[in-house]
Amino acid sequence: MIEASQKLVRFQGLNTVDDPLVGTRDDQGKPLTWEWLAEANNVDISDEGRLARRDGYQPFRSGGNIQASFSTFDFQRLYVVDSGALLGVRPDGTAAELATGLAGPFHWAEINDEVFLSCSIPLRIDKLRNEAAAWVVPVPGGGHLVEASGELEPGIYQVCFTHIDEAGREGGASPAIPIQITIGGIQITAPMVPDCYTAIYACPPNSTVFRSVAVLTHGSGGAYAISQLEPGSMGRELAAPFLDALPSDVRHVAAWAGRVFGAQYLDPLDQTVIWFSQPLGFHLFDLNKDFIMVPGRVLQLTDADSALLIGTDRRTFLYSGDGLQQVAEYGVVPGQHADRHTDGKTYFWTTRGLCRVAPFENITEARISVPPGVYAGGGVIHENGYVRYVATLHSGGAAFNTR
Repeated sequence: MIEASQKLVRFQGLNTVDDPLVGTRDDQGKPLTWEWLAEANNVDISDEGRLARRDGYQPFRSGGNIQASFSTFDFQRLYVVDSGALLGVRPDGTAAELATGLAGPFHWAEINDEVFLSCSIPLRIDKLRNEAAAWVVPVPGGGHLVEASGELEPGIYQVCFTHIDEAGREGGASPAIPIQITIGGIQITAPMVPDCYTAIYACPPNSTVFRSVAVLTHGSGGAYAISQLEPGSMGRELAAPFLDALPSDVRHVAAWAGRVFGAQYLDPLDQTVIWFSQPLGFHLFDLNKDFIMVPGRVLQLTDADSALLIGTDRRTFLYSGDGLQQVAEYGVVPGQHADRHTDGKTYFWTTRGLCRVAPFENITEARISVPPGVYAGGGVIHENGYVRYVATLHSGGAAFNTR
């Protein structure tokens, strides 16, 4: 029992693992009962162990159905998805509508001042123009060649196509279409899609080097004729001959090491394939070789500085670029809860409490055991001199280690 003359000057924090009636002992053998809190509701604990009532909150903006939100690394831009509409929120709470008709799940990544949103219509948000546009630059399908009048040398020619969006990003090339020319030229019907130009590439006979011959707008109707093909008159070489677009059912996304990563769950295999883009080519993927695979369903994918953090429904991994390392035999809770602290480490919520990387540490399981929730939101909050990680949970799940 604590004597009346004893003065509490410091609190160690919350402890829901040890029995408060029995207590435990620290490394020096001293009982730890009265300095620990069995409950801590609506309070902040400072580094000095002082208790203070936490601040309250008030609404920032009203919304019909806020489905997702994202703040950029510099805290200068805030985006929300409200009832399927992507909004850029201003400091006064008003908002500009950037896109509509979106459906979740919603996941975000930021790199080079661009924000990428994975959802039913994957989008990229440009900082300078504050506009949302399609993330994916489609790979052309189709196209048709017939022999026409012209002065081409006899031989087998090959033609392929790419699409170029309004921002000048060029997607992967279509499969090459061969044509045998005996005498004449080539009449081309190019595949066209809305909001993109179509570039035509060709290579002369006995060559495998594709070079640009034309870029078509929609006014052309996709028609173009090649009557002569002199190597010196052709344009630049094809840069992305065998690259692909982001797969349509990628959900979780992250930016790390100059690339964008996207997780696609394969239900028949109960595995997740994680694709990664070309360096600084965030719309270009090589689906033949640029991927890693993990067992289970990925629920968290985020930049952890020296590694990519991969949290699944049953395990936690770190990917260094050289290999995949399992760091925990348990997984994460669904939701948007990974965030970078001022200590340079990434904090996230798992089925066994709060963890951080790298290296991997579980920083709560020794003292706190709570139901982890069925969905979690979390982030590092800077407020009134405090820097803390705050988790909000949809109740559910079973605590791992309860007294």
